[in-house]
Amino acid sequence: MKICMLTSAHSPFDARVFHKEAKSLAKSGHHQVTIVAPSVGLAFKNAKADDIEIISLPKYRYKFLMRAITILQLLNRALAVKATVYHCHEFDIFLGSIILKLLLNAKIVYDVHEHFPAKVSEYPIFPSFSASIVRLLLEKIETLFCRFADQIFTVNSTLRRRFLGANKSTTVLYNCPFLKLYVPQKNQTMSRKYGNGKVVIYEGAVNRKRGIDKFLFALPEVKRKFSDIIFLVIGDIFCDAEVNTWINNYVASEKLDNNFKITGWIPYTELPEALANANVGVILFQPVSYNNFIGLPNKLFEYMACGIPVIACDFPEIRAVVEKSQCGILIDPTKPEAIADTIVYLLEHPQVAKAMGENGRKAVEKKYNWEKMEIRLLKDYEKLNTRTQFHECNEANNIFSNAEKKSKEVGDTTVIFSKGE
Repeated sequence: MKICMLTSAHSPFDARVFHKEAKSLAKSGHHQVTIVAPSVGLAFKNAKADDIEIISLPKYRYKFLMRAITILQLLNRALAVKATVYHCHEFDIFLGSIILKLLLNAKIVYDVHEHFPAKVSEYPIFPSFSASIVRLLLEKIETLFCRFADQIFTVNSTLRRRFLGANKSTTVLYNCPFLKLYVPQKNQTMSRKYGNGKVVIYEGAVNRKRGIDKFLFALPEVKRKFSDIIFLVIGDIFCDAEVNTWINNYVASEKLDNNFKITGWIPYTELPEALANANVGVILFQPVSYNNFIGLPNKLFEYMACGIPVIACDFPEIRAVVEKSQCGILIDPTKPEAIADTIVYLLEHPQVAKAMGENGRKAVEKKYNWEKMEIRLLKDYEKLNTRTQFHECNEANNIFSNAEKKSKEVGDTTVIFSKGE
């Protein structure tokens, strides 16, 4: 099948969009894959990577007008692709793809990364009194239009349950890592670069909603027990200028310059080596939004794949994985003292930490790996392909039946089909 992946908010080389789903579909040998996405470096250029065609657009700041322009440009480029399946990664582009479905008789896939109505209702443009109304309205709209989807993928069970009532073709594809890429072994290259102390790692974009301030408040307490502690952010700080200034001032005032390091973004293939240097991986999402509360982030599975113990917020989806796998400790992420105490405990009990890390790795090997998710992805696409062929076969039969009917209506003087031809 000819598959066109559409995203209005992610990079064309996003881990889920490109490295997992698109690559898995392309390497199967049964699908031709194109990604249409906004990109800074590739704007209005076509490229090809790993047999996947990349059609890029300018990346605007997400003000409403610019977002609308992006959507229209995406749909225009997508229409030109004339795909069999349009695989959409946001609700706004999914709505637009319904037009493509009608125009091209194509299939559409809705890939749900988060609870879209909750996210929009929390935008500051909506007064607090109207947030619940906005969310309820958008939930109704999303549930209604998801019936047009031929397949829905979600990143966790909470989202799957939400859509299952309206669309039975709903499957969980966890954002978990490739086993072949993640190997639980220590390589001290990264740690030597930033120091030789104990390493507590956070992977991804971090801000106050994800607990950067709570960790920094906990860091001096950890430093009293382990003076060479390093809190390493593999990613970047995603905050406004005021918060960045506060972080810099706090780090300086508490003399944490040698204990708090930020690598910036690194290539996807280099991430396993960076994570393998950690003694502990942390997830400190704050209970300030619904998506945080139901989140099941990539970093959880990546920590587990590297065999490092996890300290994580005690929220439902994360709790289900951590408790079942016995791969870490759940805490109240709003309390710096709990964060500090838990880090110190794992650093002072290396055998406990090692056992948790090994448990996490076993869980990834058994269940939470992309190789398992790839089987689900390809299986559901095969079902889509079967339904497409069945529909085309029915159309052909209808054409034949109509032609045969007309031939009988005009009598023997007109021959539509002759035996032997």
